[in-house]
Amino acid sequence: MGRTKQNRILKLIYESIKEKKGDEILCLDVRKNTYLFDYLFICSVDSDIQAKAIVDNIYMKVKKEFDRKPQNIDGEQGGAWVVMDYGDIVIHIFNVIKRMFYNLENIWIDSKVVDLED
Repeated sequence: MGRTKQNRILKLIYESIKEKKGDEILCLDVRKNTYLFDYLFICSVDSDIQAKAIVDNIYMKVKKEFDRKPQNIDGEQGGAWVVMDYGDIVIHIFNVIKRMFYNLENIWIDSKVVDLED
């Protein structure tokens, strides 16, 4: 995928999370740390319903804009930790307790943070 298209999809995912009030959104460039995927999103939610809303929002917008579906979505039933796998982009949606417990930020501490605010 070209850089411009990849930047657009990262921004779309970020905005999709923000729209549904996802908190502490972090996007990491993990290409220097793993060959399994390129980018990793981590965000926090207050409820299972909010997690489901974020998953649905990302799914619909990425499908509409880029005609891409995730290869897998895991954890939707519980909602405490949902993972969306787009192959090159992996999105983790945690409730606050699970995010603190698994502390993925620490595992990927050497990765570059991608600024998607502007």
